[in-house]
Amino acid sequence: MEGENVVDDTFDSDVIDMWGITGSTWRSSPSSFYLSIILGGLMRKKRSRQIGGIIILVVVGLLLAEVFFNVLSAKLIDYNKENVIPQQLTTFTGTNIVRPDPDVRWRMMPNTPDHDSRGWRNGNGQAPDQVDIVAIGDSHTWGNHAVVEDTWSKALGRMIGSPVYQMALGYYNTVEYWLLVQEAIELHPKIIIIGTYLGNDIFGTYQIVYYVDPKYYYLGDPVFEQKYSCNVTTDDVQLKLEEIGRSLADVISETENDRQDVSLIHRLKKYSSLLQYISNKWNIWMDIPSIVGFTEWAKMYPEYSATVSDNDVSSVILQPGYRLLMEDLSNPKIAEGLRLTKNLYGEIKDQLDEEGIKLLVLEIPTEEMVYRDLADKPLSDVYLKLIENETAIVNDLNSYFDSKGIAHISALDNLTKAAITGEQLYPPILSGHPYAAGYKVYAETVYEALMNYKLIDEVK
Repeated sequence: MEGENVVDDTFDSDVIDMWGITGSTWRSSPSSFYLSIILGGLMRKKRSRQIGGIIILVVVGLLLAEVFFNVLSAKLIDYNKENVIPQQLTTFTGTNIVRPDPDVRWRMMPNTPDHDSRGWRNGNGQAPDQVDIVAIGDSHTWGNHAVVEDTWSKALGRMIGSPVYQMALGYYNTVEYWLLVQEAIELHPKIIIIGTYLGNDIFGTYQIVYYVDPKYYYLGDPVFEQKYSCNVTTDDVQLKLEEIGRSLADVISETENDRQDVSLIHRLKKYSSLLQYISNKWNIWMDIPSIVGFTEWAKMYPEYSATVSDNDVSSVILQPGYRLLMEDLSNPKIAEGLRLTKNLYGEIKDQLDEEGIKLLVLEIPTEEMVYRDLADKPLSDVYLKLIENETAIVNDLNSYFDSKGIAHISALDNLTKAAITGEQLYPPILSGHPYAAGYKVYAETVYEALMNYKLIDEVK
């Protein structure tokens, strides 16, 4: 009404927006309102100081964490901060974590971080004189992309309530497994488990016997060697692998040069030990240049690659072309590697029978086989051929194992079931090695076999 005091309600919203004070304060007492403004300002300054203090504490905490992980990584020297085996183990010059070995080519130096007094990845400390179970293998048993407690041998030990002693390193193959069995016998185990990776063990076995190390040439067939002129400079498989590797390296390099945002993230992760630890521990793949580069590479070279892009499944980039080269049984060298592999497992079985030790073989499939039903369709002819060949290799191995009485189990079905749930089993780019979740599936598979073959009673 005219003549009455009317309060402009629009002021209320301004007050609420600016100060968080209700319009009723203004209506009831203007002096209280101004006092509230003063007090509110003081409170905001106090909150600002508190927020500033929190930010400072966070920054200091991150800096301290970075210092801690840098000190830790300094102790590792050349040891890759991603918990990945050094990629050039054959280059010993200037490294003091990997040493040449008269039997198995190389092994880690004793007491390297995460490694025991024998140089095996069982955690730091004195290696035991006796164990019930030994796990032998390559990088899949060593545990690329996993901290030592998340390797499948450690996970299996927790499941059965008895420690599993690991003897593994990257680039090992069936020849090294055969030699390591001799060393493992000295620990008087009841069971020896060998993790054989189908992705490269067979080709690796062919390589070491025919041209990598003269000590093992006697295992090969002289007639075969003469017929196929086995050497590294003319090996068709090796040359093709190198060609694929160069194509990938070129695309990633171009990506880093063209994408400054990608390069920044790459540099941050490259030089931050904290980011590397977080990436590895919680399966956060921060190698953005590789992700972008691999994605571009997959588009440019569809004959080598495949993708999994289903929203309900963890996205990954696969490399069926690369894997097929090392599993193509139509290549006489791969077929020869398979023959050598079976013969060596036969010798392992015979020797362990003499010692009264049980043998179990874990067949580790390629990532491409795990995602065969989830990969984007249509599958290329190369991918289909890889599936055909890896299936044939497994069937051949299983027939041989059965004939020799060798206990065996494949992790393929369990990994496939886990992948269907959308669980991130592997890094998103071409690695082939799983995260901790994948190694846990390996352990569960081995535990299943120990139960099925009644081997678990050996360690109870």
